[in-house]
Amino acid sequence: MHTHTHRYTFLTIAVLFGVCCIGMENFCRTNYATDDLYNCCMAAATELAAVDVDVDVRSAEEQLAINFGEGAVEKRENQVLVSSPEGELMYDAKGGNLLFYMNEKLSDGSMQEDVDVDVTVANDKEDGDDDGSSSAIKEMVTDEQAIYAARAMMEHLKLSLKADAKVNKNSIKDFKFQTIVLDTPITRSLPNYSEYVDGANEVKNMTKQERAENDELARTRRDSVRAAMQHAWSGYRAHAWGKDELRPVQKGGRDTYGGIAVTLVDSLDTLWMMGLMDEFNEARDYVRDHLNHDVAVNVSVFETTIRSLGGLLSAYDLSGDPMFLKQADDLGSRLIKAFDSPTGIPYGMTKLAHRRGIGKKGAKNNDSFNSAWTGGHSILAELGTIQIEFRYLAHATGKQHYADKANKVFELMREIAPENGLYPIFINNSEGPGFATRNNKITFGAMGDSFYEYMLKVWLQGGRTEQGYRDMWDQSMDGLHDFLLHRSLPGGLHYIADLVDDLDKQQNVVHHKMDHLVCFLGGAMALGAYTDPRGLFSKEAQRDLKTGKALAYTCYQMYARMFTGIAPEFVNFNEGGNDFVAPATGKHYLLRPETVETLYILYSLTGDKTYREWGWEIFMAIESNCRTSVGYGSLSDVNSFFQTPMDRMESFFLAETLKYLYLLFDPDSNIDLLGRHVFNTEAHPLRIFPALKRENETCYNDENDIADINCQAESK
Repeated sequence: MHTHTHRYTFLTIAVLFGVCCIGMENFCRTNYATDDLYNCCMAAATELAAVDVDVDVRSAEEQLAINFGEGAVEKRENQVLVSSPEGELMYDAKGGNLLFYMNEKLSDGSMQEDVDVDVTVANDKEDGDDDGSSSAIKEMVTDEQAIYAARAMMEHLKLSLKADAKVNKNSIKDFKFQTIVLDTPITRSLPNYSEYVDGANEVKNMTKQERAENDELARTRRDSVRAAMQHAWSGYRAHAWGKDELRPVQKGGRDTYGGIAVTLVDSLDTLWMMGLMDEFNEARDYVRDHLNHDVAVNVSVFETTIRSLGGLLSAYDLSGDPMFLKQADDLGSRLIKAFDSPTGIPYGMTKLAHRRGIGKKGAKNNDSFNSAWTGGHSILAELGTIQIEFRYLAHATGKQHYADKANKVFELMREIAPENGLYPIFINNSEGPGFATRNNKITFGAMGDSFYEYMLKVWLQGGRTEQGYRDMWDQSMDGLHDFLLHRSLPGGLHYIADLVDDLDKQQNVVHHKMDHLVCFLGGAMALGAYTDPRGLFSKEAQRDLKTGKALAYTCYQMYARMFTGIAPEFVNFNEGGNDFVAPATGKHYLLRPETVETLYILYSLTGDKTYREWGWEIFMAIESNCRTSVGYGSLSDVNSFFQTPMDRMESFFLAETLKYLYLLFDPDSNIDLLGRHVFNTEAHPLRIFPALKRENETCYNDENDIADINCQAESK
């Protein structure tokens, strides 16, 4: 990127046929008695033209000819800076303007509920740069600046369209539905973060006053995240109470995990940590009076453990209410059946309800299995991401078999550890155990990710004494650097590729693809570096910290370079001369938390306020693109400006995404990543075992056969 001197610049949107009436259905019905958006748009344009308002209803070819002269259509590709399904952002070298041409075929669609955003436009320019050449254009307007400008223009357009409710036929000349020209002086230039690309940036220590000012700003942003949680929770309470998920568009609920109130349970600690005590207490009462795990449905052992069991345990750890532990013990007793395989490697699915008329112990009560699509194998991330929860449950209840079964899994995996520390994702649990011999791959993305995360976090949970877990983590970090870490062209972004079986070549081949899920690694590697037994300034710790920071920058760019400011599910690197692209199969967004998780951890450890800025950009993009009238929805295309969010709000949006954003902006949090807490992979904080012992908050209750920390709950 280049640094330029700021001066005024003009940005123009040419609104083409069929587009101008998006979001104007009510206006059309009121003033023109029609639902036909195209005809309504033309009628409005005619009236606007009669009162001498500048409305551009030319075709794309006509407008290009006006702006670029003869042969403009043929020259068009050379002038396009960025493009989307809705149009193209182009540079007018003659006029010095950026122009966003909307696609004339986009004649229907709807807009999500908008929010008021103070938008300014960044376009940096140096005197003497405007020579009309392609190279000068590229030098003047970077991809990031162009995307930022397009985003800003679309915010202005959406706000203008939103004003249609105040328009009537007699005052139509006041409606700013026209070619939009922004001549706002540049008050915010797009920051140049290029020093973060390789993770070697040095953190400038803030003065006491600077830190106080930054913390005060963070508190206002924390309040905005809290308001987002209240908005989503209110929608869930009103339309999906007791259901697993809210349908944020249709305003209903759905049971995707067996009908055990997953969103409610997953959100308990978020409500507590945000101080939403009325909401927390109402949810607590539901858990006490209505939550029932005795359901005859098959559930994912992994998902139910990290979301529901983790949510109950964290609520217990924070509040000291033994009711949560009773519910957790009940759920754990149902999930633990999945460990009864020939090898002790758990099955992926189980039925929560105990079989009627059969004792609760023994193989006859085991309705557990692996899904057919896995080839009958267990999945690496699933079998290795349940240990923190069952170990804590054993510690709190005194029922050691929970921990024994969970610990055995890692013992078995350590016995078959590959030399490079990198595990294929499909594991045979019927014999061996061993690795599946066909269609296997090595990845830190889907189906592999959190297995590595728990190597480190189980070691932290136990007080850094169980060295085998740490050894597995360190070995995997060596393997990651040796075999999976790559850099993109032309920008030099760090990314973690996959190794995939190639049956024809009888070897693993590199797939230059990275899931959003991999973005947890930036924070995990930093946490591993800061807790490295060899010391933070050891060669290995500094290597891991640097790579973690570089990955955080890449993950931030996955947001910043998309038109919506939202990252896709995955990207492919080094395609078409780009660092990365969002392919058609990966352009969706599921409200995922991994990047903001990393930003929170990195800010907590380094104090670099830039991570707060990145987090705020992400939060504002979520607000602008994903918010509905009752919650937040996923996106089908992160490069599409106008779209209705999908009718899906995963429970992890409340449990993880909003929680990590809140903590990122919360200077008053008592969460201690290095000395007191460990987060499970669903962002449920639990105190590590030495902290529990040190704080003497566990008192054994013989009568109920459970642990009770109410004895000193006031110390929280």
